[in-house]
Amino acid sequence: MPEITLDTVYKKLEELKRTLESEDTMNTTDQTTEQRPARCTEKHLEYLDELRESGVTNMFGARPYLQRRFSLEPKEAGAILAYWMRTFAERHQIKEAK
Repeated sequence: MPEITLDTVYKKLEELKRTLESEDTMNTTDQTTEQRPARCTEKHLEYLDELRESGVTNMFGARPYLQRRFSLEPKEAGAILAYWMRTFAERHQIKEAK
């Protein structure tokens, strides 16, 4: 097993930072402290809320529904769905269990 040094850890962290920064698909929103995908609108979030309420699909399988409804690329739909999941409790004022 190779030895792990601080230098190796710092290099990996820098690589991860560059990767995250290069995914320039997010911007900030007044609604929450989470990063919101650039193409994400309230209509997307409302649609996902309605889809959840309908029980048609488990929300982990909601990306294709979002793609079809809004003509999104898989990566865009995935980013919007991930944002919806991360911010659901905050947007609906639900206290998270710790």
